[in-house]
Amino acid sequence: MRKKIVSLVAFLVVITSSVISQKNEFVFSYGENKVSYDEFKRGLLKNQSPDKKEISEADVRDYLNLYVNFKLKVQNALDKQMDTSKNFITELAMYRKQIARPFLTDKAVTDQLMKEAYERMQYEVNASHILIMVKNFDNVSDSLRAHKLIDSVRNLIETGTMDFAKAAQLFSEDPSAKFNKGELGYFSAFEMVYPFESMAYNTPLNKVSPIFKTDFGYHIVNVHDKRPSLGEIKVSHIMIKLNVNADEEEIAKAMAKADGIYQRIQSGEKTFEEMVKLFSEDNSSSQVGGELGWFKRTSQYPAEFKEAAFLLKNNGDYSRPVKTGYGVHLIKRVDLRPIEPFDKLKNSLTQRINRDSRSQQNTLVVFNRVSNELKLKENLKEFDRFTKSHINDKLGKAEWKYTADKRSKKVLFNFADKKVTVEEFAKYIEENQSPIDNPDVLGLTKKHYKNFVINSVMTFYEENLEKYNSEFKYLLQEYKEGILLFSLMDEVIWTKSMQDSAGLKAFFEKNRDDYKWSDRFEITMYVTSDKKVESDLISKINAGIADDSIIAYYKVADPLGISVRKGKFAQGDDELMDNLFAQADAQNTTGNYFFIFKEGDISYIIRANRFMPAGLKELDEVKGPATSDYQDILESQWIDSLKEKYPVKINEKVVKKLVTDLNK
Repeated sequence: MRKKIVSLVAFLVVITSSVISQKNEFVFSYGENKVSYDEFKRGLLKNQSPDKKEISEADVRDYLNLYVNFKLKVQNALDKQMDTSKNFITELAMYRKQIARPFLTDKAVTDQLMKEAYERMQYEVNASHILIMVKNFDNVSDSLRAHKLIDSVRNLIETGTMDFAKAAQLFSEDPSAKFNKGELGYFSAFEMVYPFESMAYNTPLNKVSPIFKTDFGYHIVNVHDKRPSLGEIKVSHIMIKLNVNADEEEIAKAMAKADGIYQRIQSGEKTFEEMVKLFSEDNSSSQVGGELGWFKRTSQYPAEFKEAAFLLKNNGDYSRPVKTGYGVHLIKRVDLRPIEPFDKLKNSLTQRINRDSRSQQNTLVVFNRVSNELKLKENLKEFDRFTKSHINDKLGKAEWKYTADKRSKKVLFNFADKKVTVEEFAKYIEENQSPIDNPDVLGLTKKHYKNFVINSVMTFYEENLEKYNSEFKYLLQEYKEGILLFSLMDEVIWTKSMQDSAGLKAFFEKNRDDYKWSDRFEITMYVTSDKKVESDLISKINAGIADDSIIAYYKVADPLGISVRKGKFAQGDDELMDNLFAQADAQNTTGNYFFIFKEGDISYIIRANRFMPAGLKELDEVKGPATSDYQDILESQWIDSLKEKYPVKINEKVVKKLVTDLNK
């Protein structure tokens, strides 16, 4: 039995050692540092095309060379302590905040919210509502009053004692209800607060919803209609303005004027765009053909305007005169775009959800997961002692102050390696209290406590995210190294090469043969489609008249007769220049040497003023390319020095294993 146990232990040791050795495999080392198999593989795969079916050893070696150089530079930046500079710390903190955001949401919840929002975007809901406002839900009497009132209003409607519109007019505390009887018109996803949107979409047609709560108070909703969304439309319009209190005579004149414009467009006398310039009184759109931005049927445009616009069947169709509260319009459809497929809208949906109140669902789901992961433990007995001994009515007046006692340092809750004390919670209450009439102070304290726990856990998790999420750790490392590399390259290579004029000049002189002009012609090209102009040009060229004189003549005599192009061109620069080189006598350098090339009705008359044989370029002619080449040399020399400072060793066995693993 003992032998079996010993054998089993030995087997486990071998297995464990094998696992550990695989985990600790490194692809290469540089100085005291090593790059692990996992880190290198992750970077390699991120930099390969997703369409690539097989990664060859050559691919691995190419990336290995790049990654070695990258890590050497980053290590040099660390040794220079560039990661301790104020600019670096500020920039990394900004990027950290951005890249952490997706890791603080739950993918399943986000996906569900995206799908729900996309499904709702396919429809527009028409509803009315009644609102009884609550200034602060922590004021028990105010909250109870509002709930009792809306409950009694709902009973009046449900029993048939009063219809919804009348009840909205009499009882709703939405100021607009007095004249619109609670009607909200059509709306779609993201256009109302999330609880309101959800209730509207989930309530059957012609039914009154249950009572529900938003930040504004208690509501009930009556859903009248649900119609398919038609997407977004872009239109142009011609507007004849009406005064706010326009009488029938003014309206009749505006309608007659608009009808006259309509008839002139119909007859073909003028285009819609021409009539916009002549007659539209909408100054904001008349200079752009009357065009308005994209809008939906749920937008804030007048209902009559939207209805007429969406009735237009085809691009280019235009309406008869339409009266709105702003004036009389003729509307032309420019384009219509339906709602895009779900996959194309994923990114924008995620952003809108993160800005929307529905994101609170995500926060709570993540908090529940994270609090378990961090082993959150609450000392509710200590919380009870605290409320009994310290909480009083001053909390509702925002005048509450904490007086420390012997239990101030007692732990209220703990998670991970962090302990949160009673004193810390008390300070949070002092900083976040606000005045409330007749509050439930115990309920208010519990609310503060809940928010404090969530904030404490989520702040800690975000600040220590790299300890708990390897993907975030690698991503943050990439950003950190990228910022360091950019700063170091700027210091060592880019700025140095721009400022080191002596070094650049010495490099250029040493490599002058790499910077040469090929054979070139200095030319003037005249382009015309007028045969008379062509004949006149040829006469002037044959007469030896200089280009500047010819150009000056046509600027006055016929500004649209020719266009002119001047410059020095080598073979390969332009198809016309290639034709010139094919036909020209390079020895002829007189100003009257010209060729004519035809392209349909267009004639290109090229006057070869001077042939310029191949020769060396000067530095000011190639400063950009020469500087770039000089930077490459500086970088190569720098990398050689870094390899001496941080000797590189490639683990060939692991490299070959990686190639095999990638193509299994």
